[in-house]
Amino acid sequence: MKIESELFKNKIDIYSTKQTLVQDETKQDNKKSIDEGNEILNHSDSHLEELKTKIQKDTIENENAMLNNWSVEVQLYCILKIYLTYGVLRPSEIVNCLICDCDGDNTTNYINVTKNRL
Repeated sequence: MKIESELFKNKIDIYSTKQTLVQDETKQDNKKSIDEGNEILNHSDSHLEELKTKIQKDTIENENAMLNNWSVEVQLYCILKIYLTYGVLRPSEIVNCLICDCDGDNTTNYINVTKNRL
């Protein structure tokens, strides 16, 4: 029985190694160039500015209606601003994240907007 289980374990390890090699090869093939990355960031920056202008205009004309109703544009602006400022965050880092102008404690995810620190 022990011989069979060792043989079975070795076969699984070999298969796992082959799968990892295939995944690594396809990962390498799917990499984008730096120019494509910069193009995506520039597009995101311009979209962020459009959203910012739209929200500022609404704030002046409609007394913060978009902010008060937490519109899709405001939500998108917030997520895009966090992404472009701090990089990619895990969902667990965004859920229950406190955005403030001071340092939080070690048990809470927070973003200090004055120090620009996560």
